Amino acid sequence: MYCSSENIADYWIIDAFAHFRAVLLKTEKSTRVMSLLEDRIRLNPANYTVWQYQRVCLTQLDLDLKQEMRYLDDIILES
Repeated sequence: MYCSSENIADYWIIDAFAHFRAVLLKTEKSTRVMSLLEDRIRLNPANYTVWQYQRVCLTQLDLDLKQEMRYLDDIILES
């Protein structure tokens, strides 16, 4: 079967969100997960579940909220 570059990109996005769902089911919270969430937000900023889980991780990991606000500014400017 021939795969175009568009199909490969689609599979990559599907795989990226499958990985997120696995983390969500395990309720893993770590800096590694925060990095994964940032990537998923950039892929689909309208995904409320990713934003909600990021908030949970921020709270439980006690991360720097000012740094998070700078990240949010970047996302807003990109959109």
